[in-house]
Amino acid sequence: MTTRTPLCILALGVCWSSAALAEPTPKTAADPIKAIRDTQLELHPRAYFIRRDYRTQPDQQSLAVGGWIQADTLPWRGISVRLAGYTSQPLGNNPKDEGGGDVLQADQDGYSVLAQAHLQLELGCNTLRLYRQIIETPLLNAFDIKMTPVTFEAYTLENTSIANTRLTLSHVRRIKEWTASSFRSLTEAAGYADTDEPMTFGGWVWTPGSNTTMQAWNYYTCEYLNSFYAQGDWAFDLPEDFNLLVSAQYLRQQDVGDAIGGDIGTGMAGGQLALNWRQLQLLGAVTGTRQAGDIVNPWASYPGFTSIVEEDNDLAGERAGTLGLVFNSDSGLGCINFATYHTATYVPPLGNSGIDQWEHDFTLNYTFPGRLKALSIMLRAVFMDADKELPKEDIEDYRVVLNYSITRY
Repeated sequence: MTTRTPLCILALGVCWSSAALAEPTPKTAADPIKAIRDTQLELHPRAYFIRRDYRTQPDQQSLAVGGWIQADTLPWRGISVRLAGYTSQPLGNNPKDEGGGDVLQADQDGYSVLAQAHLQLELGCNTLRLYRQIIETPLLNAFDIKMTPVTFEAYTLENTSIANTRLTLSHVRRIKEWTASSFRSLTEAAGYADTDEPMTFGGWVWTPGSNTTMQAWNYYTCEYLNSFYAQGDWAFDLPEDFNLLVSAQYLRQQDVGDAIGGDIGTGMAGGQLALNWRQLQLLGAVTGTRQAGDIVNPWASYPGFTSIVEEDNDLAGERAGTLGLVFNSDSGLGCINFATYHTATYVPPLGNSGIDQWEHDFTLNYTFPGRLKALSIMLRAVFMDADKELPKEDIEDYRVVLNYSITRY
């Protein structure tokens, strides 16, 4: 078995050792009984309707209600516990032959699962989380765009002892996908039956000021895949309330060990410009994937700048461009966010007309004012037109999502 140690392991080990000699983080509960008695409860109910019409595949339609309830004990001597149960249940008529929208299970049945269950220890500049948890990184994340987020069985250490820097080291054993009622190995979730390979990843995020963020991550999945990702973001203040955000990204992937996924040797690079003026943002982005192969991304959302709702635009040799417009308004009438994104791609050697795929996305989010400020609604419509020679489909996608959030001590 090929092994590779992320560069941040040594730095994290040194920081953990030095912090262990320091004074414990001030406690916020006087004793363990109070920590449990004053547990914070959060309720996140959600209702979700999705309708997807395809050119050749069976159409999909689901209506579900569910969400999650989360309990967090107060920290006592830096120790706290989180438990979160997720559920999604069918509402009304959900035809069995129209499943697959990942709001309910494929046969339109509901699911329930203890999705988060972890012990958290805060010691000096270190935070340690053990067992089922949310992870938020570029290539492994909650991907919270359906009824419930993706979670992971993992053992994660974060360190902030270096000024303006966060270091992360995590060993990930299993994943709970959108509609799953149990956890399974990462390689099995990637499509390789009877495999049980884990992932170890490390990350470095540096924010020297409010206008600059740089990050680098390495994800090593035993006997399968190594992925390295880097991104930089730089903001520039301009006259007349304008602001310009410049971003660049790079991804490199290579098979490792027994290479259960076959030969992999590909990558991607991209750039993005976002011009902000008061309540508006105008965005443009481009990405290009190496001709050597498709990007491998079986577990979470894809960080490519031209990845929008339906397509990641990550096929071998694929070149993509995106234009977007975002409007935000927050007033006594509530908070409105409207976003529209449009992507065109070229995939050689097709490219007979120059454009092989179009995608047009429209999303409206509205958060109610006053006593209903915990209630929000999302309306979304997506239209995609793909060349028949591509391994993609023409799609019309419509969604309505209601969210509510309640916190109680």
